Amino acid sequence: MKKFFKTILYGFLFFFLLGAVMKLLESFGMIESADEMTERIEKNRQTYLTNWNKLLPYKGEFIDDTFVVYHTNKINNFKNKDDFSKQYHPKIVFGNVSCEDIWIKYIQVRSIHHNKLLSGVRCK
Repeated sequence: MKKFFKTILYGFLFFFLLGAVMKLLESFGMIESADEMTERIEKNRQTYLTNWNKLLPYKGEFIDDTFVVYHTNKINNFKNKDDFSKQYHPKIVFGNVSCEDIWIKYIQVRSIHHNKLLSGVRCK
């Protein structure tokens, strides 16, 4: 029983020290705080959508970690169904934007007519 409490105590101390080190690094500006990261990602997403709306005729929106393109097609005409989504990858559309910059893991193309999923890929 004594060993169990020791393990719990060491675990607690480890996480306490880890938190203290993270706060120290954050205060020296060596790492970004969660609030700063959220603000930066939100700003990047807003800029991305503004540029998207200027350049592309299809509506795009962020839903959690997914970027959804609402296309006018009712079906996916691509031989490889993933190619439909891949053409809307941030690197292809804008060249200098990565999935990490706008914090997305997936890209989906949906029909604007019936919201049917036409294609979806993991953003790498």
